[in-house]
Amino acid sequence: MGEEDRYKRDFKVTGGLWDAYKFYKLKYPKSVIDRPTYVSICQLFNKRISDKIIRESTEYRLPFKLGFLRIKSFKAAIKIKNNKIVSTRNYVNWAKTLELWERLYNTRDRSILRTIPDKKLVYHLNEHTNGYSMKWLWDRRGCNIINNRTYIFTPVKGGITKEGYYYGRKGLAAWIVNEDRTNEYFL
Repeated sequence: MGEEDRYKRDFKVTGGLWDAYKFYKLKYPKSVIDRPTYVSICQLFNKRISDKIIRESTEYRLPFKLGFLRIKSFKAAIKIKNNKIVSTRNYVNWAKTLELWERLYNTRDRSILRTIPDKKLVYHLNEHTNGYSMKWLWDRRGCNIINNRTYIFTPVKGGITKEGYYYGRKGLAAWIVNEDRTNEYFL
C-alpha cells in the first residue's frame, strides 16, 4: 500500500451546492433531478432546519459525527475602566450611534466623522431579552474531524422566507424581537 493510497478518500470536498450536485450525479447517475431542482431542495431543507432551531431552541445533530448546530445565549458584560466602557462582548447599535454623532458633531459626512478621535458608542442593551445576546454556534462535542478548531461555521445572512421560515443571522434577529417568541436558548 503506497503513501498515496493510504490517504486517499472516497469523497471529494465540495465548494457549495453546485459542486455537491456533481458528486450527487456521480453517485446516482440515473437520477432525473436536474441541478436547479437539487439546489432548491437543499436550500428548502436547510431553511426548515434553521427555522426549527430558531423557533423551538432545538439542537440539530449534524450527520457523520460533525457536531451540533444550536443557538447560544450569553450575558453581555459591561466593564468600566478609566471612566470608559470596555466591551468585547457587547454589540454596537450603529443606527443610534450614528444619530448621536450627527447630533454631537452637526454633520452626516462620514469622512469628517472618521477624523474625530474617541467618539462615544451606543451599545445594544437587549432589554427585551433581559440583557442576553444570542448567536449561532457549531458545537463540536463528539466531532470526528481532525483539527476541528481550524474550521468555522458562518451562518448565512438569511431573513424570513415568503412561507414564514426564519433562517440565518437576520432570521434569528427577527425572531428574537418577535412578540410571539416564547422560547429560551441554551446558555
